[in-house]
Amino acid sequence: MKKILLMLALTLGTISYSQEVEFTFTTDGLTDYVITQCEGKTESEIYKKCIEWIKINYNNPNEVILSTIEDKFIRFQGSGGSGLVKYYRHGGIFTPDSRYIIELSIKEGKYKFDLINLETYSGTVWHEADCFFSRNKNCYNSKGEFKKDYKFYNEISDYFNKINLSLKEKVLGSDEKW
Repeated sequence: MKKILLMLALTLGTISYSQEVEFTFTTDGLTDYVITQCEGKTESEIYKKCIEWIKINYNNPNEVILSTIEDKFIRFQGSGGSGLVKYYRHGGIFTPDSRYIIELSIKEGKYKFDLINLETYSGTVWHEADCFFSRNKNCYNSKGEFKKDYKFYNEISDYFNKINLSLKEKVLGSDEKW
């Protein structure tokens, strides 16, 4: 009986602490965040590599970095330009300018990649991208698939998975000596 209870406790513990490793879209919206494992890396190493990655990949790193707490946290803003968010409207593809905010929370051996905001520009004002945070059920058909207007939304998760993969490669990579 003790063995059964122990196995049950271990199984439930594993299930309750499972973490997303990739962004995906469901009828609840985009995955809230992903956890990226960086075995053998300290908080300081991860933090420094994340800052280096931002400085390499963004044109104005001092402007896109919104907030930092050394070795613990980085918040930065990026631009997806026109093409990150696509809508199918009136027989064609509409690609508004877009911008996003990502928070990186750093712990020993891992970081949390949290996409906290995604906005599109309507020509006069920035507003939250449809179906993204609001979990707008009007974006989906009865089968739980995106309606025609939003059929490109799965590309958004691919976009942020590629960003996170690039960041992970920087964090895990060794510094090359010239």
